[in-house]
Parts: sequence; C-alpha cells; structure tokens
Amino acid sequence: MKDSFSGVHYSFLPYSNTLPLTGAGKRGLYAHRGAGNVFIEVPRHELWLGEEGVSMKDSNLIIAVDEEDRFLEERDKWECHQSEGILHRAFLVMVYNDRGEILLARRSPGKKLWPGFWDGTVASHVQLGESYEDSARRRLDEELGLNDLQVNYVTKFIYHAQYQDVGSERETYAVLKACADTSTHIMPCAQEITDIRYVPPDAVLHEEGLTPWLLIALEKIPPIPAC
Repeated sequence: MKDSFSGVHYSFLPYSNTLPLTGAGKRGLYAHRGAGNVFIEVPRHELWLGEEGVSMKDSNLIIAVDEEDRFLEERDKWECHQSEGILHRAFLVMVYNDRGEILLARRSPGKKLWPGFWDGTVASHVQLGESYEDSARRRLDEELGLNDLQVNYVTKFIYHAQYQDVGSERETYAVLKACADTSTHIMPCAQEITDIRYVPPDAVLHEEGLTPWLLIALEKIPPIPAC
C-alpha cells in the first residue's frame, strides 16, 4: 500500500467491479481485492461508495433525469447526445476574478459538439454520487488545475440545442459561480481547452462563437454578482 496519493489511475476490471473499502488517504481511497493482499489507490472522485463496497466510476456514463431533475438511470454519454438527445444533468461554472471579469475557455477542436467555441469557465456533466458543487470542483481541478476555489450554486434551467447534424445537448443545467484572484495560476488541460481569457461581463455577448448554453446563462437568468 502506498503512503501518499500517487495520482495514478488504476482499473478494477481485471479483478472485480466492486471492492470492499479498507482505508482512506488524504486524497485517495484504498480498496482491497480480497485475495493476494492487492491494494489499489485511486482518486476519490473516481469511486462510488455503495452498500457493497467501492466501485470505479465510468466517466462515459452520465445521469439521465426527468424534467424535475429526478434521477432515472445512468446512460452512455454519447448516446445522450445523439439525435434529439436524452435529458441529463450538467453544469456550467463561471469563474470571476477580483476585477469582476469572467474567465472564458475555448473548447478543444476535438470536441464532437461545438468544437472551438468559447464557453464559460468549465462546462461538464454530473456523475453518480456527486452534487452539482462536487462536479464543479472536480472539473475545475481536472480542466484548469484550480483545486481550492469555493463554488456556489446560482440557478438551474432546462435547454435543448442542436449542433449541425452531429448531435445535440438536452440538459438540466446548473449554473455555479466561483471567485479567483487575478494572480491565480491556471493550468488548462489541452485535451479540453485551447485558450482562456478574462472578459468583462458586458463584453461577453460581443464575442464570436459562444456556446448556446453560455448564451442562455448570460441572457435568461438574472446577472450573477461579481466577486
């Protein structure tokens, strides 16, 4: 067993999909195979704790919901985005600096939907066992290396948007806010984000190529107070 969190991700698939929990470190959980004294350490956000033990989360599964945001089932991510889409749980985090500017992020050209478009700071899906705030903190860390920001829920809405003939978004969408100092070091994940920049709130709508969910968040809800 390792003494500290290694950051290395391991798969449970060669052994078992559900393992008994045997201990916890500062950022990881230790799971025991049950034979051979095999211990595996993985980040907390990649595990789901159920009555039978600890299971690996599948990042390709997202949460399908009804129009009241009640859990229905886990569904394959891409299946939820094909054709007219399946309603699922997602979120947008808007990070403000101490000048009141919003941190925008340009989506990777490798994205199937709205590649290269400007988006709010972080947009992603909620996974099983997470609140909106949990998911927001996880993705701020994974996409931008921001792991110490306080995240606050603002509002939620349902929308549907079609991207050409590729697929669509049909989401119950939460908007959250976080604050960062202008000097905060940001490390974008190149697989997700190709560019970032702070923009005054009243100038965001003048940007070209904004994602539809960002437009709704900016136009359909009350203004989010700056930090």
